[in-house]
Amino acid sequence: MEFTSTLNEINTLLSETTADFQKYLNINTLCKQLRDGFLTHMEAYLSTVIENVLCDPELLPKLKVGAGRMGLRFNGYRPTSIRLLTGKPIKIQSPYFAKANSKRRSGPKSKKRKSGTGQHFGLDYLGFISRCSTLLMSSVAQATLLCPSFDVAQKMLEFHAINLNVKTIHSIT
Repeated sequence: MEFTSTLNEINTLLSETTADFQKYLNINTLCKQLRDGFLTHMEAYLSTVIENVLCDPELLPKLKVGAGRMGLRFNGYRPTSIRLLTGKPIKIQSPYFAKANSKRRSGPKSKKRKSGTGQHFGLDYLGFISRCSTLLMSSVAQATLLCPSFDVAQKMLEFHAINLNVKTIHSIT
């Protein structure tokens, strides 16, 4: 997504919501439409920027060095999903690193694949925690600490344009 096309879409959003406001004269609807529209466009733009950075050939050597210290080896680019501002999962391509095989041979070789032996190290490098932005995680953590239940926290987060189900809120916290 190119920046100028994003600006054109935002300009269209502004003109449409202004026309709706002049038609219905409700400031609350106008604010909600603008907030939701801006967040949608911002997340789309940010996801493109993040994916371009992760697929940049200049970043890969840095990631290989960092992952190598953790015993991980580059295993190609794989699709994954991230959550940025609203909690909506966004699909991107990210470099995937799997646990390196041991050079020592100990006993008979197991042909079973072990799950959970790899990670999207590039997302960790950029500051994501469990494929969520720290801004989102902070908002969810604050809501769950301040609210008496996860259901109340979910309703409070929805009020702030973060749409997550209770199970996702529970797993994030």
